[in-house]
Amino acid sequence: MPSLRHTRRILDNSHPPFYRWFPDAELNTCANTLDRHVDAGRGSAPALIYDSPVTATKRTFSYSELLALTARFAGVLRDLGVCKGDRVLIYMPMIPEAVAAMLACARIGGVHSVVFGGFAAHELATRIDNARPTVIVSASCGIEPTRLVEYEIAHAGLTELRVVETMHERKAMMADLADGFLALPGGFGTWDEFCEVFTWSQLGIQSKACALLNVEGYYDPMLALADRATEEGFLRPEHRGLLLVDEDGERLLDRMQRFEFPAVPKWVGRGER
Repeated sequence: MPSLRHTRRILDNSHPPFYRWFPDAELNTCANTLDRHVDAGRGSAPALIYDSPVTATKRTFSYSELLALTARFAGVLRDLGVCKGDRVLIYMPMIPEAVAAMLACARIGGVHSVVFGGFAAHELATRIDNARPTVIVSASCGIEPTRLVEYEIAHAGLTELRVVETMHERKAMMADLADGFLALPGGFGTWDEFCEVFTWSQLGIQSKACALLNVEGYYDPMLALADRATEEGFLRPEHRGLLLVDEDGERLLDRMQRFEFPAVPKWVGRGER
């Protein structure tokens, strides 16, 4: 969570008629909403009361409970690559998790943009195009008095939308439909998917190009780890050579198009001991 900074200056009047109050101060909405109450010993007091007449659900969250939920989701956003100043679009029904998502954005310095949960796909797509969010937070559906409203996170320009039940199905479908695998700088989710598909290359399960767009040396530590694994004998040099890396996107795409999978044996082939 960004640290708080007390002001040393009350008013900046250096550019009248544009005045700035407390210009050198810094505060955090999440800390002011939750942390200060917990720190003051009011952690068990009610912070949020959820009363839904539609679902006949009532839930009360204490300051400590809401802080824990918010902090966990702030960690999720961080793992998804959200940094200070990044935009996060929230497309959710009026549930406690929507409040936690907004507070989580504030906790790490993100900027949240709330889209009314009743909007259809076209209206949602317009707002996604305008906001260009790093992450979209949504729910499976909304509930109205007479019907269930399924949410559609789909861009109007998509030629096809495929929905799967599990992450395993998603990865398998991506591997089947993709012409190659290109990882941009990202967090744990990106690393997990890329490392898994690269392992498939190592095992001979798939033969499409695997590439890293190494913007400003972002993947240098991962490449150093791959080199160390090769030196220690955990990764064959032939397998290390399957990994395409470049800092230039067009050049990397060209290399991927020209990539031909070499005849590389598995670690232990059939009949080997």
